[in-house]
Amino acid sequence: MSGLTTLRDDDGSATITTAGLIVALILVVLALTHGIRGTIATHHAKVVADLSAVAGAYAAYTGVDPCDTAATVARRNAATLDHCATSGDDVTVTVFDAPAHAVATAGPR
Repeated sequence: MSGLTTLRDDDGSATITTAGLIVALILVVLALTHGIRGTIATHHAKVVADLSAVAGAYAAYTGVDPCDTAATVARRNAATLDHCATSGDDVTVTVFDAPAHAVATAGPR
């Protein structure tokens, strides 16, 4: 029986097990990275929406076009102003920062 391999021979099984664990670990890290990127985008969109709304409300207070100001602030913060509405001195904006949307309102009321 020299030269024959039996089913009990487990040489190399640790290599296969380790390779499987490394692949599983890489998949977990990729999943976490994807989730974290989405969370960061959501927070960034909320902050940019708040900042754009406040800038727009201040612009309305000083007699400048609030939606133009809000769009400029959003653009300078790497986001896009999707919608802007005014009601008196209040400004409501919707900002898009892929893949997240955020809405904010600012004004004296």
